[in-house]
Amino acid sequence: MKARLLRKNRKQGQLPGTLEAPKGALQPRMYAFAYDVDNLEEKEVSSIAEIAALRQKWPMVWVNVSGLGDPSVIAALGTLFNLHPLALEDVLHTPQRPKIEEYEDSIFMVIRMVENENNAPILDQLSLFWGDGFVLSIQERPGDVWGGVRDRLRKGKRIKMFHSDYMAYALVDA
Repeated sequence: MKARLLRKNRKQGQLPGTLEAPKGALQPRMYAFAYDVDNLEEKEVSSIAEIAALRQKWPMVWVNVSGLGDPSVIAALGTLFNLHPLALEDVLHTPQRPKIEEYEDSIFMVIRMVENENNAPILDQLSLFWGDGFVLSIQERPGDVWGGVRDRLRKGKRIKMFHSDYMAYALVDA
């Protein structure tokens, strides 16, 4: 009976906070929107160093990661944004129940994103972190419902999304 209580992704005896990619997970791709009220820079990023440079240059950065196949990327993002190791573990252990947790420097939320693919609903785990000057969204696979949010950023409607809590709200609301 104890074996059923273990998460299916966690190996017996594994230390809490251990980051391990789910079987069959796609390699991560990262895309960033960095902005202030008047200007925007958007780009696909290939390294954590690029994200760190954006954080130094811009007061607000939204990074979206699609794919959970490389735990070292998740760990490096955790270091960059000072994220709790148990929250990072939850990102990689899918599926999680919806929840929200408040940490010293950030808030962590797990929800399910519903997409329509070939007239069938597809559920994707969305892990969302936000804190001072950043929002980090991490999805199991590519594809999302945030086209409208991206368009608002591109069209200069950034005043409300200049604050990470409103940006996180806009993503969840979409």
